[in-house]
Amino acid sequence: MPLTIREIWCLSETGNEEADRTISEKDLEKYTGAVVEGKIPWVEIRQMDDQRLAIDAAKKYDVVAVSGPGYSLPQRIALENIIAETQKGGTKLFSFANSFEDVYAIAHSLEAGVNVIVRDAKLIRVFRNYFSPIKLELGPVEIKSNEEAGSGWRCCIDTGDLMSEGEGMLVGSFSSGYFLVHSETAVSEFTEPREFRVNAGVVSNYIITDKKEDGLKTKYLKEIRSGQSVLVLNHKGDARRATVGRNKIEYRPLRRISTENYSILLQDAETVCLTSAEGKPVSVCSLKKGDYVLVCENAGGMHFGTQISEGIIEQ
Repeated sequence: MPLTIREIWCLSETGNEEADRTISEKDLEKYTGAVVEGKIPWVEIRQMDDQRLAIDAAKKYDVVAVSGPGYSLPQRIALENIIAETQKGGTKLFSFANSFEDVYAIAHSLEAGVNVIVRDAKLIRVFRNYFSPIKLELGPVEIKSNEEAGSGWRCCIDTGDLMSEGEGMLVGSFSSGYFLVHSETAVSEFTEPREFRVNAGVVSNYIITDKKEDGLKTKYLKEIRSGQSVLVLNHKGDARRATVGRNKIEYRPLRRISTENYSILLQDAETVCLTSAEGKPVSVCSLKKGDYVLVCENAGGMHFGTQISEGIIEQ
């Protein structure tokens, strides 16, 4: 699931244009079970009784704020319990957050996530940039050749995510064109699905790891490490970040798939697939000249994973 943040409020005595709303200390009132008139009930979660108070407040008010002691993030399990008990009631639940890591944790909470209140206004833009939807342009490109290409070290990128049909990662031999390499979702007589995996090809392939305001971010496959993130996307170009569990590098036979301008080296195996325009996996062993697969075209030119403008030839 993509991580999302609904609203970001700023706790400040002055306005903030980037916040959805600015509130002050006088807009909040510690909730103890008594009626809160004209203010936002705020519950500090220190013990089980406070969790019950927050759930009680959500039954009575349209907006409820929660925190740990002071302005800290509530304990994760307490926050999840409150979300589970209140999400069907329509109450807007806000949690205080003091860092990017806090908001990342909030966005993961039961997949539903909660709204955010920050005191540091500089965090708002950071949060919005990271949690805004990621979209990439993909288009069908004709296969010109598909040939055996010796052997080499290839990388299976195993994530903490589960991918479905039509989803994979963008990988390529050239920085100007990235193939949508399909995840291992298919079941066969000889293999079980590995929906968390993309068999992404040789160690020297580029993989798109993120999209920022200044362009695409890439790494060589050999550089991918456990705990880092890469982009996972579907055939429509809707992307999300996935955390890498391992990079499984092994020596295998290879195939070189080429279009007019781009190519990719992948393991020569039936379970390795590119992606059709309809989002269907197409095995590299059955691809032939004249078939079409999805590619993300780029201006090209990368310097340590950052896109730059310079004259560059890749062949």
